[in-house]
This record gives sequence, structure tokens and C-alpha cells, in this order.
Amino acid sequence: MGFKLLSAFVALLFISNRSPEVQAAIAAADRADLGPLSPGARAVGHMRPPESPRPLRMFSDKLVVHDVSDDQIKQIRDAGFKQLHSIPPPENFDGLALPVIRGNGVYYQRHPDMQELWNDFQTLQADKKEPLEDYFAKDLEWDGDYPKNEEPKMTDEKYVNNKKWVQFKEAKYPIELPPGTKHVHCFIRGPVITPTCFDLLRADEPKPAEFDIWQKNLPAYIKFINAHDYFGTTVELTESARSKNFAADLREVNGSLDLQQDLTINDEEVQAANEYRKAIQVYLEKMQTYPNAAKKALAAAKAIKRPHLERAKRAMQWATRHINRLAEAKFPDQKVNWFTASPDIRSYHLAVVHMLVEENAEGVEAGLHAFDDADAGEHAILAVP
Repeated sequence: MGFKLLSAFVALLFISNRSPEVQAAIAAADRADLGPLSPGARAVGHMRPPESPRPLRMFSDKLVVHDVSDDQIKQIRDAGFKQLHSIPPPENFDGLALPVIRGNGVYYQRHPDMQELWNDFQTLQADKKEPLEDYFAKDLEWDGDYPKNEEPKMTDEKYVNNKKWVQFKEAKYPIELPPGTKHVHCFIRGPVITPTCFDLLRADEPKPAEFDIWQKNLPAYIKFINAHDYFGTTVELTESARSKNFAADLREVNGSLDLQQDLTINDEEVQAANEYRKAIQVYLEKMQTYPNAAKKALAAAKAIKRPHLERAKRAMQWATRHINRLAEAKFPDQKVNWFTASPDIRSYHLAVVHMLVEENAEGVEAGLHAFDDADAGEHAILAVP
């Protein structure tokens, strides 16, 4: 069972259980009648354009997108909106670290009034026929020719003050966060995940147990990471807490099972991948009309161990260490939790790391930022997942 893009005018994904198995099943569905929407759900992604001949991409050819092809950009755009489950923010900054590294950062959303401001801005840009990619590239002064010859092999802490490749912007339309937390966007112009990200930092650095396995199949691991949300934290956690929680709630996306299968290394893993696929197919066939049978099918799917997926999660954690170092270089005296939104749910195709930064509670404004019309129309920076 391969994953299919939803073909309805608006693709609504009702995610009442955020387990990867349920998400995989929903993402695989080719129909939109998936039940009522979650009360706190919100639409993410791209509005599907009217039916007419369209180029693969709607924005400037000067903008280089590293993690998806132009064909994939068109598929994502034509699939329309998806609907994400919503979770409330924790009471304080300390409550963010574990949810974020489990993969739940994308479920934090804006206050409804802030969301309305963001919607108004999107409408304004649509009326102006200026794609969001072009708007933000212009704001960052990245709308000129791409400096390919200067492209970093890895965008790490060495680039923290290099505005040609990295820029930090405080979110004008932030998601709701605990008091004492600031939402900052880290825009990265070059590829975020590269082969160099998997290298050892120094010759005497211990190799992870699966290091050689990753190295033998780097393109597939990079493709897997790029397709999913990825995340991290500079908060000190025990190794046990980090390893137990990292990517525990990883949101599966269109094509997840195919990407996972490309990482299998033996017959046992191939068999596990195939069994999981079949179990999810049974779940899909039963979910609308035989809920009890569907529940049993889902339980059977969840019982299948997929060592190739767990290895991919550990590769993700290893290959994103440079983002932690970048965050530490920018905010040396503050803790940072961060996440990205995968290509299938982000609102535009520039690489953005959402950094949730601890700050002095006295310096945080309560409630919404004050916006005037000019500010909202001309200087707004996206705060999306």
C-alpha cells in the first residue's frame, strides 16, 4: 500500500490519535470524509489553486529548495490543506522539552486572534499575487541569484552571524507558548541536512553503534529526515530520557512507509515492513464501517516491531546535532527547544527552524502582540507549523 495524496479540494486529516500508525493510515486514505474535525484543529499547507495549467512551482526560479523537488512541490500544493490535531502549550518552559523532542511541536498553534491575523496576511499576499516564498525571500534579501559556490557543507554554529546563509527573526505571528518563552524563526538558506551532518565532529569522537549502517545508505536517510518533521533541544536531559522520548510520536507523512522500507537491511526488517503495511491496509479497509475490527487491526500493526524505523529516528537525532549547536551559539545563555514542519504541512518552501527560546518572564508580553495595519501587511513573518 503506497501512500496517496488526497485529491479532494480541501484535504482534511482528522488526527485524534497522534500515534504514527493512525497517522499513516489517515495519510494513506484517498477520501476526505474522515469524520468531524477536532475542535482545536487548524488547516496547514497550501491552498489548492483553481484548475488551470500551472507551472510546477509558483515562485521565483532563483529560490533553491533543497528538500523537495519541483514535482513534489506541485503535488503538495495540489493536495490542498491538511488538518492537524491541536495541543495546548504547557504551563511553563520546562514542560516543552519532552513534547517537542517526541515530535509534538507541530501541534502547538496560535491563539485564534493571532491565527486570524495570519490568515489576513495570506489573503493580502494572494490578492497581490506575490507567493509567500518570494515575499519572505525578499524580506531576507535572499531573492537574488543563489550563491551555489559558497554553499555550506553544513550550516552550523560557524554561520550564526552570516546573514547570507542564516537569519533569525522573532515571530510576528507566534504560536501560543508558556510565559517566559519566545518564538524565533531561524531561516536557513542552504540544505539543512547534508552528508556532512552525519560526520564525526572530531577524530576521537565515539561512533554510534549504527554509524556504518547510516553511512552506507546516506541518501535514503537524508531523504527520510527531509520528508518528516525533525526537532531537538538544548535542554539538558538524561540519556535515558532523550533516547526514550526522541521521535516517539513521529508524525508519518505521505510516503512514510516507502521511505522506511528503503532503510531495511535484512530479510527480517523487510518482513516487518511488509507486515506493517498489510496491517495498516486492513485497518484502512475496516475503519469506516467496522470500527471494532479496525481497532484490532491497528493494535496488530502497533505490535509489529520495526527496527529500521527506530534506526532512522536515531539517525535523525544524530544528523540534527548541528542545529542544537547553532541554537546554542545564537542563544548562549538561554535554553532552546526547536522543531521544523515537514514539506507536506508547511505554508511555504523556505527552510525554517522554529526555535522556542527561554527568556526572562518579565520580558514577555502577555497576550497578543499589538499590530497596526502596516506592520501586519508589510513586515509579518510566518510562524507556522
